Amino acid sequence: MAGSEIVELTTEEQFREAVALQKTIWAFEDDAELLPARFFVVALKVGGQAFGAYVDGRMVAFLLAIPGRKS
Repeated sequence: MAGSEIVELTTEEQFREAVALQKTIWAFEDDAELLPARFFVVALKVGGQAFGAYVDGRMVAFLLAIPGRKS
């Protein structure tokens, strides 16, 4: 798709975009139901990954993967 790209999310600004996108898409009444920006930071610190899909410079989707281990 022209004008689209997928990028790794690494900055506080990008994490805030993902939070805003959740608000727009899911229309939660309470912010407590959203994944907060700090959760993205923690996820990346423990080996997780975050990516955003952008169309014409605007985030339209994101992915957050958190590693898990079954004992």
